[in-house]
Amino acid sequence: MQLVGQNDVFLTVPENQPLKLDCQIIGQLQPTYSWSKQGSCVRSFNVTGSIVHVTDRVTMRDAGTYVCNASSGDNVLTQTCQVAVNRSGFEEKCDFENGNLCGWRQDTSDVFDWMFQSGSTQTANSGPSWDITTLG
Repeated sequence: MQLVGQNDVFLTVPENQPLKLDCQIIGQLQPTYSWSKQGSCVRSFNVTGSIVHVTDRVTMRDAGTYVCNASSGDNVLTQTCQVAVNRSGFEEKCDFENGNLCGWRQDTSDVFDWMFQSGSTQTANSGPSWDITTLG
């Protein structure tokens, strides 16, 4: 048996989105899968093969370490999935493309307005000399 992918998986899921985890093993014999969540009371998971359906709507309670054990005969392989929940409603990596302010707000009471452009800034030493989001 051999694990497909890494032993430790790090995953960030937006709040209120579904959470499914997959622990894939290859080999001649079909393994038996079991899933658990570290530090939680006994909880039954809806397991279909290597995939566990944790929830339809992720909350902060779903964050944590999930452990998949795949066993075939005397062989046991383990994969851990570190799950974090993003509550901001915004993607963690924001490139400010397409007018997306990435959670920032324009203050309408000041005399300065943000503007979107690509390339360097118009005034020296007021920003990067190239478009850092597209590397252009």
